[in-house]
Amino acid sequence: MGKKTVEVSPENSLSILDEMLIKLQKTVFFCRSAIGVYESLAEQFKTLKTYSRAFGLLQRQAQISLALDIFNIFDKSKHDEIVSIPHVISFISKNNIELKHEAPWLKGLKSLGVDTSKIKKGNGLEQLSLIRPNFIKDDALQLVENLRNSFIAHQSLFAVVDGHRGVVPTFIEIERLLNWAEAFIQVVYDGFFLESHAIADTKEHAKFHIENLELMLQDLVRANSITEK
Repeated sequence: MGKKTVEVSPENSLSILDEMLIKLQKTVFFCRSAIGVYESLAEQFKTLKTYSRAFGLLQRQAQISLALDIFNIFDKSKHDEIVSIPHVISFISKNNIELKHEAPWLKGLKSLGVDTSKIKKGNGLEQLSLIRPNFIKDDALQLVENLRNSFIAHQSLFAVVDGHRGVVPTFIEIERLLNWAEAFIQVVYDGFFLESHAIADTKEHAKFHIENLELMLQDLVRANSITEK
């Protein structure tokens, strides 16, 4: 049996949209945290050889988390449990959510790479379907899918990224995609919500959590050096 279509009232649509944007930003945070975990462990890998196997497992989990989460951000599938940018665009369109602030919305669309020159005044939603990253490679989103698939095939993200450029996105491209995703979230808030929303800085948030991991690793380095004396 097919799923029942759930109608969303105008009163609830903004609340649901807000929840979707919050979930989307959390996914961006998890991506940045995964990168931070991987890099922090890599910095101490040689110093703490005693824990190399544990470090390797943790790095592997960080890689898998990054691969799955970055894919989910741009996922076009119709899985209800995933909140992605295409899902947010579809939700806005299907529920005819009223555009509250056209000027910042159009300015934001332009910053996302959408050609707004042909949009007629009062019809700022007509190019929703064109919102996609276009600043890296034309097939940037295909590279993200390749990244996800590389882990289904049990390959190493580090080896694939550094050894086969163009097959999956590089870490620099991933960072650009995350920046673009956050810009998208802010643009939606600026256009569809009456009150301004300054979204949290996921870079600083992730850095704050990773600093705690780095402190733990430094304690391990000190303890390890004392044991070796």
